[in-house]
Amino acid sequence: MPTKAPFKFMSEDEIKRAVKRGDDQCIVIAENNGTLCWDITDPENEKTYQIEKGDLLWCWNFVERDGEYFHDYANMAPTNVKITTDVKLRLVYVSDAPDEDVHFKTTIDKGPNWA
Repeated sequence: MPTKAPFKFMSEDEIKRAVKRGDDQCIVIAENNGTLCWDITDPENEKTYQIEKGDLLWCWNFVERDGEYFHDYANMAPTNVKITTDVKLRLVYVSDAPDEDVHFKTTIDKGPNWA
């Protein structure tokens, strides 16, 4: 993990409050190296990325359920899409503003629908 994050991570309580408010702009951190595909059922638009420990990834409505991860695509695209990965992800930031500077300090070229 980087010794200094490019922005202040939120506390667990701040994250819980943001999610409860309905904020949907999420940043997760990779806690180990591995691979990640945002939607394995759509290989034309979603390739499998090599992820490095410490990568910060921007996605929408990130959820962890029973050891699996899910997210939504923006606008009128699918919701609750399974993230196929062997990387441990941890939610570190949630907001309702997609134009916040923090989102552009992520590994944006490994984000959903980038390929």
